[in-house]
Amino acid sequence: MSDVLHGTVGLVAIIVIIALYFLPSLVAMQRQVPNVGTVLVLNLFLGCTFVGWVLALALACGPQRHPVYVDDETS
Repeated sequence: MSDVLHGTVGLVAIIVIIALYFLPSLVAMQRQVPNVGTVLVLNLFLGCTFVGWVLALALACGPQRHPVYVDDETS
């Protein structure tokens, strides 16, 4: 294999590893959970441990924000 192909494969592997590492944070942002900041900090500092990564993913899969509609009309 050429050096360019090795470099490309290595770069793709690094991107995939980083994406998997920050998967809980990406899930939390996509789902708009109320504790996105907590998930991000937990993932950033404790994501290297399996327990921290799983905990961050569990928080990311928690309840979502739901809009509250208020009816101002009184009957």
